[in-house]
Amino acid sequence: MNPRVTALLDQAHAAAAHGARLFADLADRANAPIRWITGPEDMSDTIRAIVLRFTSRAAKGQITLCPHLNELSPAPVFWLAWAPGRIRCIPCTEAASRRIKGTTEDRRCDYCRRIARLIHPEGMQLPAIVVDLPGLFAASGPVTIMFGLCPACHALAMPPSVCADLPAG
Repeated sequence: MNPRVTALLDQAHAAAAHGARLFADLADRANAPIRWITGPEDMSDTIRAIVLRFTSRAAKGQITLCPHLNELSPAPVFWLAWAPGRIRCIPCTEAASRRIKGTTEDRRCDYCRRIARLIHPEGMQLPAIVVDLPGLFAASGPVTIMFGLCPACHALAMPPSVCADLPAG
């Protein structure tokens, strides 16, 4: 195997492990269980719609990288549904989260867009990837998609029937 690919795979693997630790820490701070979704069939329509917002924007070139990221240094990255135009590194994600704190947008559901007194913090993590194609050599750390749901959308996103079938992480 090409040594550049091996090096990038090693970095992507380390970024994935780091991303998993960060995701577990976020779940602990939110006092929320981690649910394992192994494929689209495990996703509710609500979560699938939010993931589709991310993938659609990415496919249309509507997402930029924060200036601290580059395609040859895989690291855990974050896409925030409330600020969807950018994939962010950890410090930029923390700054964006601080900016929204206490605002009306902080109480807006990222699915139905209604304002609610309570917003459930949610997230899902897409795996790290390495691409080695003619003319394209790049990698990304895991992408954590972060969003907040009102109680009604939260109930639709993670109904007890679905959650009961998924092993808690």
